[in-house]
Amino acid sequence: MRGIIGILGLALLPGATFLPGATSAAGHCGSGGMPCPTDAAVAGLPAETLQNHVFFPAGGTNLDADARAQVARLASVMASPQLAGSCFKLVGHSDSSGSEARNMTVSRNRAQAVEDALAARWAAAAVPSANQPVTEVAAQGETTPLPSLDPANRAQRRVTIYAKRC
Repeated sequence: MRGIIGILGLALLPGATFLPGATSAAGHCGSGGMPCPTDAAVAGLPAETLQNHVFFPAGGTNLDADARAQVARLASVMASPQLAGSCFKLVGHSDSSGSEARNMTVSRNRAQAVEDALAARWAAAAVPSANQPVTEVAAQGETTPLPSLDPANRAQRRVTIYAKRC
């Protein structure tokens, strides 16, 4: 995957440029301080994929322990001075089980759950609303699976975080 930026590696929106101080992640979870998720289907993914995604259980929009930990890491990075002036797009995805309409709804709800959790983290950390990153929520359902994974793989249940300069 190209376009990995920042401390945790956030994917860039098309047409965006690398942010100052951008670095690429390498390896798998456990490298570079990236903890491994407890879900084996997700833990085997490259670190650069793990770093800019929040993964979900089947049909669900609730954040499990791995997802809450990832949101905490993302909230810190997204509100950091290095990413000041950035806008973030949270794009929900689903696996291929279920109807297209249901998958679009679930993927939008997943992106909204991540946005809500990020806002709660920033509020708890007393980040003034004027300094909180701008976010946008979108849904893609099952239309853009992670490459090299079966569309039904549970790792397809995710929210991808994209960054660009506002």
